Amino acid sequence: MVDPQLGDVVLVNMAWALPDGHRLRVTFESQVEAVELDRNRLRIRVLKIQAAGGSQPESEVEPYFLERVMALIGKHAQVPLDTLQGIVLPLRLATLTGEHPYFSD
Repeated sequence: MVDPQLGDVVLVNMAWALPDGHRLRVTFESQVEAVELDRNRLRIRVLKIQAAGGSQPESEVEPYFLERVMALIGKHAQVPLDTLQGIVLPLRLATLTGEHPYFSD
């Protein structure tokens, strides 16, 4: 997708390094709420989880982290336009736990 438009539904890949050394990767289906081409970013709203996985089977990921991922549905975030090319956005664990306000209501 070269020119995202308001209302487009896009896939956004995010990943977090977990305390046990494993990684959790999630693909979110998200809706474009704003396009800022001059800043090379989009504002999105997370609609649903398309896929979740990582360096260990989902069943082995601590339930706390899976619950935190589920809690991101309906949240808003600003992401680089590059994420539309399938690039995985590596995020600090604090963005998943809510200690760092990356996602908003």
